Amino acid sequence: MQTNLEFLLVEIIGIGLIFQISWLFLSRYGRGSYLSDLTRFAKPSGRLSRYYSWRMESTKNAILEGVAIISIVTISSIFLAFWVNGLSSLLFALPYLLFVVALVTISAVQVVVRVKRLSKREEELLKKMEEAEYKVDEANQIVDWLHAQGKEGDGRLWFVLYRTAQLPNPIGYAIRDALLEKRKEIEEEKIDVVPSEKKDEGIGID
Repeated sequence: MQTNLEFLLVEIIGIGLIFQISWLFLSRYGRGSYLSDLTRFAKPSGRLSRYYSWRMESTKNAILEGVAIISIVTISSIFLAFWVNGLSSLLFALPYLLFVVALVTISAVQVVVRVKRLSKREEELLKKMEEAEYKVDEANQIVDWLHAQGKEGDGRLWFVLYRTAQLPNPIGYAIRDALLEKRKEIEEEKIDVVPSEKKDEGIGID
């Protein structure tokens, strides 16, 4: 009996770890796929990309996702405990079950906070663009300023810019044009650098 209860604890912790790792895997690959679509100014194509896009649409969606994950882990753990030896095994495993649920809840809260912060940045950007008289100039200034920051630039703002560029309105078009223009400038700079480097090359002497 004691062995069964000990094995139950391992299974409950295992359930939590499996869901945590699976969720992390889906989120990471979904984010990568979604970013790939955003930078190509394309709509979310794959399932993981659409899943991540849905999450990022609103804080409400992130909360719903978190509640769903927490519910699945909780229900699975409770069912497993009851299946072993009824209420007594559930009471025995309750502290561990609560610990696993707490870990999943922390991860869910982190996702919600991240989405909320990005949504706030997006709202601030939209408000700034709406108040701008010349939206194209404003978009160019934002992109130029962010690009000038280099690696120290705010990655969240880049993310928000590319998301906003998907909007089918003057703001979206202005930001999209600014991003495309900046990309064109960067590509032209790379092309100019390569020939100049080749021109400076002399005969190598070992």
